[in-house]
Amino acid sequence: MIQRRERIGEFYILVAGILWGLFPVITILSYNTLSPLVVLGWSQILAAVLFGIVLTVRKTWSDIVNFRALKDMLFATLFTGILFYLLFFFGLMYTTAGNAGIIALAEIFFSFCLFNLLQKESFPLAHIWGSIAMLVGALIVLSPNMSSFRGGDILILLATMVAPFGNFFQRRARALVSTESVLFVRSLVAGCVVLLVAYFIGAKPLNIPFSVSI
Repeated sequence: MIQRRERIGEFYILVAGILWGLFPVITILSYNTLSPLVVLGWSQILAAVLFGIVLTVRKTWSDIVNFRALKDMLFATLFTGILFYLLFFFGLMYTTAGNAGIIALAEIFFSFCLFNLLQKESFPLAHIWGSIAMLVGALIVLSPNMSSFRGGDILILLATMVAPFGNFFQRRARALVSTESVLFVRSLVAGCVVLLVAYFIGAKPLNIPFSVSI
């Protein structure tokens, strides 16, 4: 039963990886008309609306006031919802979508370092070699352009180093409350913080065109 659940989880992660591959391209296209902070903030708010609907359907709103899990949910918000996406979105301003997608693979290696080396969790040997292969593959693809390594590449690499810490706190919170409640809090808080930052640096969070020029 446990093995079957692991396989289902791996399938979901595979699908997420495929969708994630489209993320840099769509984000860069949106920069034609919108500030990165505005894109990030409103995407988080829209995600919070979606998870709010899920909370309503599943009747799990009580998870939001679970104070034992709240600290972990807020730390997950800090690392994943704010730091990770800020670094990634700003990184995309100074590099290509292709580079961003390749460097993002390094998150698998850094996750292995956190959970296996520091947290002493056991991983199948195939997973270990797979994480190393992801890092080596990214280096091989990027090596011809190392002489012109962009600042955006460094920001995205930093984002991949931050992400595992968010996953760590998110998993701890997930042991106490539902997944949708964790994602709702993360999206709502992060979205509000990012839009507030956008406002104070001179962006216009409410100035959203109905169409995006491609």
